[in-house]
Amino acid sequence: PCPDGSWLQVTVNLAGRNSDGLGTLVEVETPDGVQRRLLGVGSTGLHSAREPTAHFGLGSAESAEVRLILPNGDVVEVGSQDVRRRLRIDVWPYVPPMSIG
Repeated sequence: PCPDGSWLQVTVNLAGRNSDGLGTLVEVETPDGVQRRLLGVGSTGLHSAREPTAHFGLGSAESAEVRLILPNGDVVEVGSQDVRRRLRIDVWPYVPPMSIG
């Protein structure tokens, strides 16, 4: 996280075998526009991988609209969220997000 600007980190927890939400498209909208991140596993070095977390730099935004497009095509409108926090979103059944960390 960056100390100077607004940011949001999003992780998704799906029920079933894809508990990390791999393949979920996370959309974050502020007055400056829409940013999208696809959750996947990426390498950070030999024998390592990073957690499937979407990080968004949001400039001076004080809140952001969050939407998920799940691997099966379902859309989850999470709604307006405060920024400068880590957000975990539990899906199936949908549970409102909670701040972690």
